[in-house]
Amino acid sequence: MCSHLSKIIESLFYSSKLNSKITFCWKNSLYSNYINLEQIRFYSKSTDNNTQIVSDTELDDFCSLLNQDKQNWWSLYVRGEVPDYEPRRNMFHKLTSEGIDVESMEPYEIEDFTRWLLMRQNHGEKYPKIEEENPVKNKKMIRKIYTSFYKFNLKGLKSTRKFATESNVVKHEEFLKNFDTGLQKEDSGEGSNVVIESYNDNYKGSKERFHSFPLAENDMYSNKPVWMQLNEIENAYKLKFKYKSRVEAQKKISKANKSIETLGELESNPSRLVEIDSFRTINSEVKEETKTTEVSKSLETPFSTISDGTHLINDIDLGGDAYYEKVDLNNNPGSIRAPDSIKPQNILKEEKSLLTEIFGDGDDNYIDATKPSAIIESTTNLEAETWLNMDPNHILIQQDLLKSKNTTQVLSSIGDKLKQMNAVNVSTAIHRLAKYTNPYNRYMVVNHESFGKLIALVEDHILKFDPQGLTNIFWSMIKLKITPKWLDCLLEQININANSLNLSELSNCLFCLSKLTKANDSSLELRFKILSLVQDKIKQFKRPLDLTCVSTALARLNVRNPVIFGHISSQVISSLEEFKIQEICGIAWSYASLGFTDHLLFRKIREFIESKADPNNIGNIVHLAWALSKIKEADPDFFLYTVSPLVRSHLSSLNCRQMTTISWAYVNAGVEDQDLFNDIASTLIHHVDEMTTHDVASSVVAFSHIEVDKLLLKKIKSRAALMLNEFTPLQLSKIVAGFAGLADQHFYNQVAKVVDSKLHLMSPENIVEILLGFTNANVLPIQLFTKLLNTVSKSCKKMYAEDSLLLLDLLRTLQGSNISHQLSKSFSNLAQNLIEQIDQRVSRWKCFDVTQITTLFNCLKLGDGTVDVMGTIVKQLASCLNRVYKSVLPLERKREIFLNFLLSTNNLPTNSLNVLKTNFAKDPELIKSFNNMMTLAKVNPDDLTYIEVAVKMLHSCTVIGFSDHLTNSLFDEVMEFELESPIEDVELGSKLIWSLVESNLHVKWALEKIKYFSTNYVFEPNLKDLDSLVRLMWSCAAVSEDSLLLDLTRHLSIYENLFPSEVFLSQQTALHILKCMNNPNVIFSDVELLESGQPQLDKDNQDLGNSFGELEKKSMDILKEWLEYKREDLYVKSKKNKKLRTPEMDHDSFISECLIRVILAKYNIVQMKIPHKTLHVVENIYRVSISFPVENQLLDVVGFMDVLVPRGQIRSSTLLRQRQLQILGYGIHPLRLSSLYESNGEKAKNLIAETISSFNTLAKDHISFTKMAPSA
Repeated sequence: MCSHLSKIIESLFYSSKLNSKITFCWKNSLYSNYINLEQIRFYSKSTDNNTQIVSDTELDDFCSLLNQDKQNWWSLYVRGEVPDYEPRRNMFHKLTSEGIDVESMEPYEIEDFTRWLLMRQNHGEKYPKIEEENPVKNKKMIRKIYTSFYKFNLKGLKSTRKFATESNVVKHEEFLKNFDTGLQKEDSGEGSNVVIESYNDNYKGSKERFHSFPLAENDMYSNKPVWMQLNEIENAYKLKFKYKSRVEAQKKISKANKSIETLGELESNPSRLVEIDSFRTINSEVKEETKTTEVSKSLETPFSTISDGTHLINDIDLGGDAYYEKVDLNNNPGSIRAPDSIKPQNILKEEKSLLTEIFGDGDDNYIDATKPSAIIESTTNLEAETWLNMDPNHILIQQDLLKSKNTTQVLSSIGDKLKQMNAVNVSTAIHRLAKYTNPYNRYMVVNHESFGKLIALVEDHILKFDPQGLTNIFWSMIKLKITPKWLDCLLEQININANSLNLSELSNCLFCLSKLTKANDSSLELRFKILSLVQDKIKQFKRPLDLTCVSTALARLNVRNPVIFGHISSQVISSLEEFKIQEICGIAWSYASLGFTDHLLFRKIREFIESKADPNNIGNIVHLAWALSKIKEADPDFFLYTVSPLVRSHLSSLNCRQMTTISWAYVNAGVEDQDLFNDIASTLIHHVDEMTTHDVASSVVAFSHIEVDKLLLKKIKSRAALMLNEFTPLQLSKIVAGFAGLADQHFYNQVAKVVDSKLHLMSPENIVEILLGFTNANVLPIQLFTKLLNTVSKSCKKMYAEDSLLLLDLLRTLQGSNISHQLSKSFSNLAQNLIEQIDQRVSRWKCFDVTQITTLFNCLKLGDGTVDVMGTIVKQLASCLNRVYKSVLPLERKREIFLNFLLSTNNLPTNSLNVLKTNFAKDPELIKSFNNMMTLAKVNPDDLTYIEVAVKMLHSCTVIGFSDHLTNSLFDEVMEFELESPIEDVELGSKLIWSLVESNLHVKWALEKIKYFSTNYVFEPNLKDLDSLVRLMWSCAAVSEDSLLLDLTRHLSIYENLFPSEVFLSQQTALHILKCMNNPNVIFSDVELLESGQPQLDKDNQDLGNSFGELEKKSMDILKEWLEYKREDLYVKSKKNKKLRTPEMDHDSFISECLIRVILAKYNIVQMKIPHKTLHVVENIYRVSISFPVENQLLDVVGFMDVLVPRGQIRSSTLLRQRQLQILGYGIHPLRLSSLYESNGEKAKNLIAETISSFNTLAKDHISFTKMAPSA
């Protein structure tokens, strides 16, 4: 049966024009049980074309066998009847007439072939070689049809295609020709036995096998096959993968895509600078070739095994492993076109004498000006091989064109000679016209009759141009700013000859592509090809002009490849003296546009400009200043002593754009030159009417930050009001932010209307800046604000961390205003979304510094769940502080940054503050960085604000739990200073008193100071004085000064409508007064009598009782309110039923498990079975992990938040907690959490058992003194 069906299939293969193709489209399931297609060998037909392997009857039987499981609806669909579709009906008749059983074909095969026949009907027999509007789409369809014909690849028909070339089109034509006419015998006299065998799927060719067709631009993340993804990644970044199997390739794809997304985010943020010093290698490679070290292709290769000469993309501190390898830039130089056809060794001997007479003999480097070759080359600028084969008339035309010195002479030279010109003359004429054309005569040139005829000649000679002619014409089209209809053909020809382009032609072509306004498939294919060639040959570019063209073109195309620019830096540094100032400025502009910086390169550039700058290059100096300012390479001395004198002395020669640019550069660089700005302002005020929208935006950014004559800004505002509808969203945001301190209500109302009309065009960054501008101008239109907030909320996930922080800080600024009350829900939701976005961005990019962390700490109270972002920040806090400590900033600036950071910790929510305290106690690096910053933060005693700054620092350090010898010595200095100048401010004094009591230092002085404030200070009913009063009352409770505490409590009645900020201190104080003082009868039993003024006191506590009796009812109610408050660190809402519950920590369940059972060995479990109560809250204030109700005992876990580090001293608030719990009747057994973490297994069990053994007899049986861990 197998052999019989093989004959049938072989007969179908040669029976008609189309059978050989459609046979492969049959459903595998119909014959997979009979035949193995991988083992079939198809042989070409013998010389006897009339030979028939099987009969028609056998063929009909086989077709009927295939039709057995088909249904009626399928027949109607295939025949084009249901639905009624004429092209499918024609396809059915066409294939049926050829003897094809169409109903056995797959649906996609039927549709593909229907479209193919329809295209043949529309375009004729020349299809698929046609000029269609969307060639890539149709070529994809053709390729899909080919694939449907052949379900497995054939070596004989497999062809790879990198780009659209003429040779590939010929292969398609030959394929279709064979398709239409069938297989023809090559030699009628002999038969052929050509075997086409299928090859195995594990065949591994070169990576060119992946070049199937051009890919759409910016389509890196769509759902594509593995081979296509590999191809895109390799082409985009010149990578090399190891192909082991499809599964491994897919795994590597998923890993590589993560790093590509990382690099994608880097590319999408041009403001982020990338230092490429590590990608630049300055060595002897300029004079001699260095030996390249082969880098392992394995993705698991650690960085330590890679040689120093290899640079990875990961060198720019991106996340992930080494998914990319260095681009192999040490390829052999491409072949340079040389006149091989006229070399004497390649021609007949009898011609040598003639060639010697023309070209001369001897050294090739020696040029004899009297030789004919030298004369002709000097007059025609043509290679010898070119002019030797040219007609003499063409040489004369070439000479006339080269003698022309302006566009008029060029047009006159070609006027009557157009029909005589060859391809060389045409390219020379167009190039000369473009060279001599300027903005003033361009219209005359492009509308000249001879120019139109010349452009038409290009299409006639498009296939005859050499690579130089093609690139010259391409450059001319860009210079003349015209788009002829044959431009796509020109790009195709350049693509075909791309491998033959020399270095100058490559750089010229890349530069033209960067300025090409028309983006289509041809230009994208050529762009990919030229970029790959430039990347391969980047080390060979030496000429300054070539390097300038390459760098500026890459900047325009937004190719942010640090490896390429590292090699450009090397070449520029090695030959900097050969560059012109204009070329240097072009290099600097490209680096600034892409956000690359190279410290050595720009230091050399500054030195070069200092020695070579002159008034003739003032325009280039302005652009160089802009580039240096943008990439943070602006040296103040260079700006003040080189740029400023040049600009000031030639202000009259600068136009409006240049003056606004140089002003922006100074402001962005932070260089202050008031005299220069005054001169620019006095000059620019006469050019305001000439300003464009770009000039207005730049001048507003520059002059709104410095003190200049307001008359200039007023005139600029008037100019801006006339052009409001012309500003782009970015310019509009600069206008709104720049005029915040000058513009009036009427101006901002006009601006609000324009912003509303262009809101759909704005990015989140523009919206943030507009919101800041309106807020600073104190103009808050409710409707516009609502639209802006809603718009930015929808695109919140696209914002950078810096912009999210700006918007979050804006919400904090608006908190409490009328607009915040009206948009309270939008504010809260947006704030939470921004905090989550900051968490995601910062955890990935680590892009915050200490100043930004300070701003974030001040804003975290706006969100609900801030623990996650706090955990992310504290992990990076040590490195951020170390960067400030090791920076070159002035010492005063470092102190200011650190002080602001310390003060921001006071504004943290309770949960976030607990996270900071915990990590502070567990991270030695963070403690070390704090210690370093404290050495810099010593305050000058001669400063008038010395005592205030010192007290604020000490208070913040105590809040976060930092206490060492530096803080102790600072406390001593403050005490000495306070004796000379006593502190009168209650807020400052209360913070100092609380810090001393919490640290158990200078307690006696603290009590004396409390008495002073209690008797001499008049408390005001505001939150500031209430917080100060709470700190003083807590300090009295901590040191058990009850009488002094009651004196302070009398001031509470004026704070009936206020609630303290420091909730925990107020609750500890309230618990001490209400339930822990020495007169339980007054506190508990006789509260009503106390309130009515009839106290019943024991004789021993008569004085204290009188004090209680004097307390007002309002004060008692305030204390009860404090004690009943649900703190956010004790209670959280359940997601299901929204009920309050106490969150469990990791050590709670661990301790409870140890009290139930302990694993002594691998299979030995000992049951302790000690009854206990797990996590609960006592008196709505204290969190208790484990309690023992029967014995009325508590296991008090002394956590990381309860100690001061690095001293390890227990806080006074922790001691007060233990004392109050004892007064309430509980037995306290402290357990250090640090000791519990250091223990594991049986050691932890012994530690817990020892802690509770004093009251629990069961625990004594589980104590092992040989395995005892250090106790608290």
